[in-house]
Amino acid sequence: FSKLIMDKRLITDAYGTRVTLPGYPSFFSIHNRRSKISELKKKKAAFFIHLLSYFPWIQLVGYSGSVSMDNAVEADDIDIFIITKSHRMWTARFFAVLTAWVLRIKRPRSVNHSTDTVCLNLFFDESNMRVPVVKQTKYVAHEVLQMKVLFQKDRAYSRFIASNDWVFSFYPNAIAASTEQTGMKDIDIKSVCAGRGFIPFGQIGEWFLHVIQRIIMKKPRTKERVGKTQLWFFPDDFEDKIRKIY
Repeated sequence: FSKLIMDKRLITDAYGTRVTLPGYPSFFSIHNRRSKISELKKKKAAFFIHLLSYFPWIQLVGYSGSVSMDNAVEADDIDIFIITKSHRMWTARFFAVLTAWVLRIKRPRSVNHSTDTVCLNLFFDESNMRVPVVKQTKYVAHEVLQMKVLFQKDRAYSRFIASNDWVFSFYPNAIAASTEQTGMKDIDIKSVCAGRGFIPFGQIGEWFLHVIQRIIMKKPRTKERVGKTQLWFFPDDFEDKIRKIY
């Protein structure tokens, strides 16, 4: 990049951390504004994320979408990605949705976007963290790699990336960036779970909560992909728009 900058084929911001093409200096002010908006959204979701860390069925929580890239606009909601313990996906989803509802930050199903609400749009059971072949596109690869981990247990992120090494066929240079997050420390499970009085929901509880939630979702209002080990909920699937354009 240094030669391109010296030749004035690229310009940098005041800190020398970002580059753009000559004629597009407004990129920097747009990025700074969106970065500040993203930080405010993260603060609004922080307590909710903190509460999720206490649930023993949840292995990882991360930001996805525009907030994860510090590129949110004011109208955006906050996309959340969750990895659960094996055979506890529906239990984890039930309590995550309930918590968001109690805190009044859950995005209503009837709308595509709701400012500063959380959109719980991806749940993966740790027994199957590999993105389905039909979804192994350049767009989804970018989404996988841009996800920002907020907490993990049992090295969940490392296992997630190892299960989705196909993403590096699209973005081989992203290996170094993903390594930074794989080095994140686990949260202390004992200090989080001990003495909290959690109801030990087993297979019966998982089955019951699965049935209840499937009844609620009987008439899908969003683009849903519901499987035994993965849940994909996208009210406005941007991937479809990309396919139509390209």
